[in-house]
Amino acid sequence: MTEGKEVGFALFFHNFSTFLGRAGLYLEDLYVLPESRGQGYGKALLKELATIALDRRCG
Repeated sequence: MTEGKEVGFALFFHNFSTFLGRAGLYLEDLYVLPESRGQGYGKALLKELATIALDRRCG
């Protein structure tokens, strides 16, 4: 968020890998408003998703 305004989102869901035998995290869509691009918001969203995946022990 910038000054209390959302500038993007990451749409994800869990899946299950029969190969790994564990849950995974599937990123369906990542969007940042055009006027907010190039400022690191997309990277921040991906880092947060990585944290979520690690916390939830995804493959």
